[in-house]
Amino acid sequence: MVNLMMRFIFVALFLAGLLPFSSPAQSADAAEIQTVLVANQEATLASPMKGQIVKLDFFNGDQFSKDDVLVAFDCRIIEAQYAGAAARLEGANATLGTKKKLKELKSASKLEYALAVAEAKQANAEAREYKVQKELCVIKAPYDGRVTGKDANLHETVESGQPLLKIASMDKLQAQLLVPSVWLSWLKTGSALRLKIDENGKSYAAHIIRIGGEVDAVSQSIMVVAELDEREDDLLPGMSGTAYFNTPTPRKEAQKTKLQPASQAGLLQPKQDHE
Repeated sequence: MVNLMMRFIFVALFLAGLLPFSSPAQSADAAEIQTVLVANQEATLASPMKGQIVKLDFFNGDQFSKDDVLVAFDCRIIEAQYAGAAARLEGANATLGTKKKLKELKSASKLEYALAVAEAKQANAEAREYKVQKELCVIKAPYDGRVTGKDANLHETVESGQPLLKIASMDKLQAQLLVPSVWLSWLKTGSALRLKIDENGKSYAAHIIRIGGEVDAVSQSIMVVAELDEREDDLLPGMSGTAYFNTPTPRKEAQKTKLQPASQAGLLQPKQDHE
């Protein structure tokens, strides 16, 4: 999923001159563009309920596995309510069974049987409600990942909807690139490239997985997304670097593109991205 906030930061860095919009390399058959790494999946986990945190063992930078318990709440009251609802459901089902037999023996009226059915349904709905609430007492990891932010602490009482943790998946990282639109004559989904990361100086193989849905008419640029060929544990979201392409595009043709201010290009307006 292309993260909107990372797109905003990426473009802002271009405008500030920290990530210049590179023109192609000196070789006529090679080109380079600045890029930034983003997680394939990321999320802010919020509290599904009001309650006290009794388990929060992960800190910023910690890794976790899918289905690990990330956060747990004090749910003794809900557990007691669920136990009571389950007992009432058991009693309602027993009454319903008796009324059914009596109805077959013509010892109970249709009304008595209908009331028993209704009471059993009501008890079942109540038990299901408390069961759902009980399941919300624990937040499990939706995938293998890493904690990227922590907004709550153990023993705190939080409100429903309050942010708790920011997480990112451990899948292959992706790279966002703002490229000249003239490159679309040869740049396709699946096109190979190499990413040289500034933070460690290493190079990694990658390929284009997504090309933006529109070209900015003012800057004559388009956002594309690449994915690393392999999962690399030494890389983190937010790292920056340079993407190198082998391309038949002449240098002078690629240099026709000039990045315009984002207010003119419309690049700072958030757009809905889909995975």
